[in-house]
Amino acid sequence: MVAQSIPTDVLKNAKRILDVGIGCGGIARAIVKRLVNELYVDWDDAILRVYGIDNNLALVNKARRNGFVNTVCIDFQHWSPEMQFDVIVGNPPYTDTSSVQSQTTGGCSRGLDNLFFEKCMELSPYVSLVIRSKHFAKKGSRFRKKLFCSGHLREIRALASDVFPSISLTETCVATFDQFHSGSTKITFQDGSSEELLLNSDTCVKLTNSKFAVDVPDNMAYRYERGNLNLNQLEDGDYPMIVTMGGRGRDMVVRLVSKKQAVSGVNQFGVVMNSKYGGEGFGKVCIKPFSYAVSGSSIFLRTDSEEESFLLQSYLLSDEIQNLARKNKISNANTKELFSTIPDLKV
Repeated sequence: MVAQSIPTDVLKNAKRILDVGIGCGGIARAIVKRLVNELYVDWDDAILRVYGIDNNLALVNKARRNGFVNTVCIDFQHWSPEMQFDVIVGNPPYTDTSSVQSQTTGGCSRGLDNLFFEKCMELSPYVSLVIRSKHFAKKGSRFRKKLFCSGHLREIRALASDVFPSISLTETCVATFDQFHSGSTKITFQDGSSEELLLNSDTCVKLTNSKFAVDVPDNMAYRYERGNLNLNQLEDGDYPMIVTMGGRGRDMVVRLVSKKQAVSGVNQFGVVMNSKYGGEGFGKVCIKPFSYAVSGSSIFLRTDSEEESFLLQSYLLSDEIQNLARKNKISNANTKELFSTIPDLKV
């Protein structure tokens, strides 16, 4: 995967190769095998060319026992090596979820893979890492803009969903940065098709949809609103607030809250859905009662009447729009960004 994508000429001249998050050493072993079998490097010399880093001591000790003696146990973000590397590869952690307490108390995970990639770019002219492909579809991503404007992004290659079967709903790719490359970037989509693109700060790429457009004309983003209160912040009262859509075959979960909290969505027509849905499409889409507020666990799309709400519900649940949402969804969240990729209902 990552090891096989390193060009032979790059690998041939690499004397220091770093495996970030060496783990069990799968990538490191594959590189050693290429050095031995393709370039006829002596095994002992090949294994000494590979350096490793991981913050898991048990995995570091295992890597050392397997011959990778140049492996250190330290947090990569706090590591200041005294050397540069010719090649850096790896499959780093994607997120830090230490600030996420529960579904009701809020908090959000912090991206790590982009931070790892940027640090690797400081340590080596050639970086090839497995990262989340969502970065390249997000219009506001600083990381995307930095890479796309560099002119040195050699390739972005989608990985099939079964490459990492234990990680659900996380599209991954191999992104390769090469300081000695300039010009177009080869984009390989999940369906196997590929194209060469000249990237810039406005380019957004969705590896499940080669026709992806981050802002389609007359899109639905203007209808979007999300509640602003986490469930643990709600106070009992007399005013109805939609909490979630409820499970399959069940009604919406509604809670009576205080008047000061019943703000988002009150006295507005629209449709409502969960702010996050782990399956394909939007999940359950319901008609929002006019007088009900919505919590931070829900989002709603405004309409001008109850009749339009029913039309919008049918439109969103149609096969065409469900398929479009599946292709364009960047994460498990029903975001405003997602609805900017969906053409509006024509009434």
